[in-house]
Amino acid sequence: MLLYVAGPLFSTAERSFNQQLTDKIEALRYRVFLPQRDGVESNEPPYDIMPPDDRRRARFTLDKDNVLACDVFLFILDGRIPDEGACVELGIAYWGSKPKPPIFLTRSLRTVQVTEGQG
Repeated sequence: MLLYVAGPLFSTAERSFNQQLTDKIEALRYRVFLPQRDGVESNEPPYDIMPPDDRRRARFTLDKDNVLACDVFLFILDGRIPDEGACVELGIAYWGSKPKPPIFLTRSLRTVQVTEGQG
């Protein structure tokens, strides 16, 4: 079973939380695609020699393919608003031929709460 972890990954704290969560999930013998670890990193081969537009295309394609291939889509909702990139990934997960209802995870009291029947 493949789990895709979507969420903020730009601060050290966010990346650390994502990695710790992934380690715990993988200890349960699930496969995890963690974009900050498994995705396109501009300083890693072969992406380090790609022109920026090619690197952006490669990043989108790799992430999209893994979102569509995953069995579980985990959306980390920390902070005041959802991460924009994770929102795009959520749209892809829902758009695919095998739509996946997301699992939302939050540790923040600042996250907007929507319950069924509201909105």
